[in-house]
Amino acid sequence: MRRKSIARRHAAESLGFVMVLATVAIAFVWPAWRACGVFPAPLDDVYIHADFARALASGHPFEWVAGNGYSSGETAPLYPFLLAPGVLLGLDDERIVGFAVAVAVLSLSLGCAALRRVLARLGLARVAGPAALATMLLACAVGTVSFTFFSGMEAACFFGATCVAIDAADEARACVRTRKRAARRLGIAGGAMVLLRPEGLVVVAVLALVAARGARTRPVLPSLVRAALPALLATCLVLVMNRALTGDFASAGARLKLLGSNPFLDDVSRAKELVLNLLAFYWKVLAGELGPFGLGAILALFVAAATDRRARHAASACAVSAIVFALLVSTNGAARYQGFRYYAPAVALVVVAASFGAASIARRLRAPAIAPIVLLVVAATCGPRLQDARAYFRRASVNVHEQQARMGKHIGVTLPADAIVLVGDAGAIPYFSRRASIDALGLGGYRRRPFVRAAVHGEGSTLELLEHLPKRERPTHFALYPNWFPRTTSLFGREIFRVTIDDNVICGGPTKVLYEARFDALGEGDAIDLGFPPAPLRGRVDSLDIADVESEEAHAVSLPVPNGGYPVAKVLRASYDGRGEGLVRYDGGRIVDAGRELGWDVRGLGARAPRVLHLRGDDDGFEVTVRTPLGDCAGLAAKPERDAFTHARCASTLGDGDRVTIVPNEREARVFHVWIETP
Repeated sequence: MRRKSIARRHAAESLGFVMVLATVAIAFVWPAWRACGVFPAPLDDVYIHADFARALASGHPFEWVAGNGYSSGETAPLYPFLLAPGVLLGLDDERIVGFAVAVAVLSLSLGCAALRRVLARLGLARVAGPAALATMLLACAVGTVSFTFFSGMEAACFFGATCVAIDAADEARACVRTRKRAARRLGIAGGAMVLLRPEGLVVVAVLALVAARGARTRPVLPSLVRAALPALLATCLVLVMNRALTGDFASAGARLKLLGSNPFLDDVSRAKELVLNLLAFYWKVLAGELGPFGLGAILALFVAAATDRRARHAASACAVSAIVFALLVSTNGAARYQGFRYYAPAVALVVVAASFGAASIARRLRAPAIAPIVLLVVAATCGPRLQDARAYFRRASVNVHEQQARMGKHIGVTLPADAIVLVGDAGAIPYFSRRASIDALGLGGYRRRPFVRAAVHGEGSTLELLEHLPKRERPTHFALYPNWFPRTTSLFGREIFRVTIDDNVICGGPTKVLYEARFDALGEGDAIDLGFPPAPLRGRVDSLDIADVESEEAHAVSLPVPNGGYPVAKVLRASYDGRGEGLVRYDGGRIVDAGRELGWDVRGLGARAPRVLHLRGDDDGFEVTVRTPLGDCAGLAAKPERDAFTHARCASTLGDGDRVTIVPNEREARVFHVWIETP
C-alpha cells in the first residue's frame, strides 16, 4: 500500500510538473505569440530542425531537404526524430514550433522527475517534488535559459536528458544494489545527450567518473564502460557517418562556426574572441540576469553542497560540467550572439548544483521545506529581469516571422515548383517555400559538395563550387542578404522582391532580397574558364583554380594565412595577352600580400620536363616571382587591361609532386588561376 501511495503521489507530482512548466512556457512565449499571430520562433535555426524532421517524415533521414543527400549540419541528430511525429500529425507550418515547445515542456518535466530522485536521496524525500520543480523554475527565471528552452531548439531536451544522467550517476555512486543498472541508465542518457548536443560528451565524461568512483573496491573500468560507452559510440557513429558521407569528420556546424575553423584568424585573435565570449557571458547572463544577489546566493548554495559529504559529488559534477561546457561553447564564434543560447545548459547545471546545496542546508536544519522556499526566493529576485528576455523573445520572433517566414511563403506562392533557391539561412525559407534549396553556408549539405568549407573562406569560394554544378542543378533564384553576399547578388542576381524589417535584433540584416539568378558569366570548370580562344593550351595541363577549395585541397595549397589570403570574386573579359576580346567570365582568386607566399604541389604532369606556367590576374595586373625546385622564374609583369583578366607566363622544369610558390615582388597580387602546360 505504501508503494502504491508513493507511486500515486509521484504521478500527481509529475502531472503538476507538466502543468506548471507548460504555464511558464506559455507565459514566456505569450507576448511573441500575440505579436506574430502564430506560434513564434525567435530563431531561424528552429526551422532547420523542422526541415530535417520533414525530410525524415518523408523517408529521407539525415537530409536537410529531401533529395540533397546526407547533411552533417544537424548537430542534434536525435532531435528531428522527436519532431517528426508533429510533422506526421499534420503540424507542418508554424504549429511545428508549438509541438517543439510541448516536447520541451515534457523534457523539462522528465528532468524534474530525475532531480526529485536525487533530492530524495539527499534527505528531502517528503518535499523532493516541490524542490525539484523549484529548481527548474529557478533555471527558467534566468532569461537566457527560458529564451533557449522555449525557443523550439533542442536545449530543453538536452537538459532533460542531463538531469536523468545526473540522477543515474548519483545513484550509481550511492546505491550499491542498483549500481550496475544505474550505470547502464547513465549510458543511455549520455548517448541521448551527445545526439542532442555534441558538447554533452564532456558532461557525460564527468558524470561517468562520478559513477565509477562509487565502485570503491570493485573494478572501475566496467563501471566506466557501462556509463560512458554509449555516448562514445554515438559520437564515433556520427563522426564515421560524417566522414563516409561528406568526406569530413567534423560536422558542418563545427566547420562553419568554431574559431579554430576560421583560417584567417591567428591564435591571438582566437584567444581574444574566446575571452570576449566568456566576459560577455559573465556580464550579460551571470551578473546581469542573475544579479548580484542571485549569483551570490547560487555560489553560497554550491559551497554548502561542496562541504556536505552526501551532496558534494553530484554538485561538483554539475559545477565542473558547467565550467567545461561554457569553455567549450566559447570556442564558437557565435557564442555571444542569439541571446547567449549556447550557454543555457551551463547556467541550468549551475542552478542544479545550487539546489543540492539547498537540500544540504535543509537536511542539516531538519526543515525540508526550506529547500524549495530558498530556491523560489532566489528565483523571485531574477523575475524582474526576466521581462527583458521576454521582450527580446518577442522582438526576435517578430523578426523571423516578418522576414524569413514571409520570404519563404512568398517564394512558395510565386516561384515555379522546379525552382532551386540559394539561401544563406537554412531554416524558414526552404521550410515554408517547399522549394529545392542549396545552402550557401553549407549547413544544409548538397551531394558531398564542400559548401561549408567554401563558406568559411568567402563567397568567392562558394561561387567556384556553384560553377561545378551542372546547369540543371544550379540555383534559379537567390534569397540572400545583400550585405552578406554582395558579390553574388551584384554579379549574378536581378532583384524581384525584398522584405525589410524594423527593429532587427536577430536576423543577419534588415533586408532580405529575392533575386533571379543569371549565370551567363559562370563557366563550367576549366574547359571554358581557361578563356583562351585565340591561343588555347594544347599540351598536357595541370590546373590550379585558386579559391576553389576542391582544387586547392587536391593540390595541397598553402595559403598566406592568417590575416591574409582573402578570396576575391571578379567577372571580367578572359582575353589572352590582350589578343582578342575573349569571353566574359567569372573567376575567384586570392589576395597575396607582398612578402607572403602561396604554394602548391604540381599534379598529373609525370616526370620533370620543360613546362610553361600561365597565371591569371585581374585588371590591376601583378608582378610576382615563381619559385620552383630547379630555380625561380624571372619576375612576371602582366600589363593591365581595362575590364579584362590579365595573364603572365614563365618557363621552368617541373614534374609531378614538385612544389611551386608564388611570391609578389613589391605589392600585393590577386591571383586567380594557374595552368601548367607542356610546350
